[in-house]
Amino acid sequence: MHKLDLIKLYSKKRALVVDEFPDMRASIRRMLRSFGVEAIDLASDGNEAMSCCRENDYDIIICDHSLGSGKNGQQILEELRFTETLKHHAVYILITAETTRSMVFGALEYKPDDYLTKPFTQAVLQSRLDKIILEKLFFDPVYTSLDKNDYERAAKLCSVLAEKNKRYRLPALKLEGQALIKQGAFEKAFALYREIMQQRRQEWALIGCARSLMGLSKFTSARNILAELIEHGSESLDVFDCIAEAEVALGRNGVAQSMLERAALASPYGILRQIRLAEVAAINNDYLAAEKAYRKAIKLGVNSCYDSHEHSLGLARCLLAKEKHQTEGKADTIKECHSVFNRVRKKYSGEIQIELQTDLVEVKALAQEGEIEVATANCHKLYDQYLEADEISPQLGLDMAAAFIGIDEPQQSRGVLEDLAQRFADDPNVLAKIDAMADEPVSNAAKANAAKINLDGKTLFENGDFDKAINLFRRAVLRYPNNVALKLNLALAMFKSVKQSPDNAETIEKAQALLDSLGYLTKEHSGYKRYCSLVKQFQKLSRAA
Repeated sequence: MHKLDLIKLYSKKRALVVDEFPDMRASIRRMLRSFGVEAIDLASDGNEAMSCCRENDYDIIICDHSLGSGKNGQQILEELRFTETLKHHAVYILITAETTRSMVFGALEYKPDDYLTKPFTQAVLQSRLDKIILEKLFFDPVYTSLDKNDYERAAKLCSVLAEKNKRYRLPALKLEGQALIKQGAFEKAFALYREIMQQRRQEWALIGCARSLMGLSKFTSARNILAELIEHGSESLDVFDCIAEAEVALGRNGVAQSMLERAALASPYGILRQIRLAEVAAINNDYLAAEKAYRKAIKLGVNSCYDSHEHSLGLARCLLAKEKHQTEGKADTIKECHSVFNRVRKKYSGEIQIELQTDLVEVKALAQEGEIEVATANCHKLYDQYLEADEISPQLGLDMAAAFIGIDEPQQSRGVLEDLAQRFADDPNVLAKIDAMADEPVSNAAKANAAKINLDGKTLFENGDFDKAINLFRRAVLRYPNNVALKLNLALAMFKSVKQSPDNAETIEKAQALLDSLGYLTKEHSGYKRYCSLVKQFQKLSRAA
């Protein structure tokens, strides 16, 4: 395209320049005018920028990362994508004076069209912008379809455009794969990515293969592809995020947590990853890691569209779990929990469900600080409100069940969990959380999994492989930390191992700690007799030792 044609193209564009400093805003505006852009708006901070974007459709946005107080350039892009305010044809260029690895990784997380470091020349900006504008023009019909969420048409258009211009063939195929995955056409997406890989090995195509396989619930195959990429030194955060997702689906939450931790170390400013890390670490009962991630999410959530009361309540849940194991500083931990509750109530005043959730988490805090009568009375009042609620969210139900556990009413808790499992029978993530909290399997998947684990354990017992049985049941308990039967089986495997090798004081100590965690069982519980029998057997072992 000739320069005159480019100037005509630019003359039809509307641009927004966002920078804290007037001189820089003026400088970039002069550059854009020299390219041919006539309609140019200026903003000095995140709030002003968002206001401009709500009132106008921009073709070009050039935004500094650092904008003083309020939203930064990354958070502006984050919210524009979240609210779908930014059209696919628009160009978003992020600029910054900081070039640290964590800043660059964080900025690229939300995939701006380009990333420029200050200072930059007019020639550099024009070269980058010309290239992006011409590519956007070529794919304009695709972007129009994507804006309408018509992924099927977008994929078909990409297939045609891939053959139309060799220069844009790979970007077209990349867009086609993304559209197919969003459409849910995972078989077609996998076939496309595999064909690309046969011609030339591309990291993005391998990641696409893995995402397609995960869409087909082939998580082991997806994990193997991603693991190979990591072995070959890939630093793509998409790889770590994908493998974490696959590992969670396979029940390997410990591996998932380590993958998320590696990615969070490389890019500490990604709020969505910090949230996911906190959730997975909490499932793993690694409350220190979960606490750290929730604190980071709360900090990153200031001015972010992803800010949520759940981050604060998640922190409170972690603090309460940590308090149970503290030998000192318990009062300070409980005090911080009450401070968190007060902040949430103040910030979300009038939002009934959030207030109810906050009150339910506070029940646990009251019970743990010894106010059991107050906690019990509050819990029953809140249960009445829970039953009258117009909408029951998964986390609200889990908090209701946890509150009953906190006041030592396990049957009430199980009733809530069973009701919740019926409400969200088609959501495997919710069911996994329900089963992790329950003392017995609730979902059909968990029941089947528990039966398989017990069958495998029985085979190991019969073969005398007690150490392998310990590892099997230990992994199972990590996945279902409140499951009584699995804990008893783990204790039995430990007993058998010690009987086989009596000189093992460490195993006896771990088994006793495990049995101590079941001290709440009553005579009515189906596992109570087994529990009492194991307690007596370990007492004999301890005396003999």
